[in-house]
Amino acid sequence: MPHQRRETETTARPKPPAFFELRIGSFHVTIQQAPYRLLALTTAVLGFLGGTTWFPH
Repeated sequence: MPHQRRETETTARPKPPAFFELRIGSFHVTIQQAPYRLLALTTAVLGFLGGTTWFPH
């Protein structure tokens, strides 16, 4: 019977790259995955505000 190896850090899949990374001097911000709900809400609000601003013209 073949020997089964346990999954360790060396055999595990590598972590995917960060979605967003910002480094300015000692200031460092990293976002690991996209905040889809926040992006969708922001897009909806900005679209609504743009539409209400443009519509009266």
